[in-house]
Amino acid sequence: MSVAERPSLRVEGVSVDIAGQRIIDQVALHAEGNVVGLVGPNGSGKSTLLRTVYRMLQPVTGKVLTGLVKRIAPGAVAAAIGTPDDIASFPALG
Repeated sequence: MSVAERPSLRVEGVSVDIAGQRIIDQVALHAEGNVVGLVGPNGSGKSTLLRTVYRMLQPVTGKVLTGLVKRIAPGAVAAAIGTPDDIASFPALG
């Protein structure tokens, strides 16, 4: 895969509210490559951010841009991004 073909993800100023409460606020992120890790403490918004990236949640501000959209149908984006149910799935992080 050439550098021009590398998948990329850009999150610009994304905020998400759930039930009237701000869960993530003005997140900015740029990642390139085939494997990217998102690490943080419990309750820090990792799953909320990923759900926003694969469009399960709509941001109240900002936007999500991904190089996957042109190559993968929008409904398949969620299948390309996963969230582990428990940390045991990633022994190096435990």
